[in-house]
Amino acid sequence: DTLRRELLLKVISFAISNGHYSPVAINDEFSEKAFDLYIDRIDFGKRFLLKEDVEKLSKYKTDLDDAVNNVDFTFFDLAVSILDKRTKESEGYIKDILSKPFSFSADELIETDDEKLDFAKDANELKDRWSKLLKLETLASSYNLKKEQDKAIEKSDTVKAKSMAELEITAREKILKRYTEYFHRLSKLN
Repeated sequence: DTLRRELLLKVISFAISNGHYSPVAINDEFSEKAFDLYIDRIDFGKRFLLKEDVEKLSKYKTDLDDAVNNVDFTFFDLAVSILDKRTKESEGYIKDILSKPFSFSADELIETDDEKLDFAKDANELKDRWSKLLKLETLASSYNLKKEQDKAIEKSDTVKAKSMAELEITAREKILKRYTEYFHRLSKLN
């Protein structure tokens, strides 16, 4: 496994430095761009990493060029370790949040533009972010289920109408199933 990782890094390094279209110098400037892109790609929605995690990883921001040249996986291994931990924590938040009915009576705001979000300052803020996101998803799913039910009732008088509370339960179950499958796929990534 170590040999495979080293070989892969050397091939990537060669491709970047000697690429046919536009070779790039592997230096501190490259390192900073690669770092920013990497953080963005591993947590583009800012739903897993905390601010402290990004700060811890930022220590390597200008060292990635040296890591490539020295075939050093310290940064990568640390990033994967942190992301694995935060992913498991987020999976727990989701299961907990979706285990109870939502109340849609509160006047709340959610920022859906990831570019305007910063990484959560702590676990409570991250769980709150997940809660609002899941509430929004549940509301949208409940609304769609209601529309489908209304259409079905128009077509047939034998369709039994479910209450909004019942539709909300169905919506949460579907969302939980989708996220369970998502986290299962994540756990299989190597």
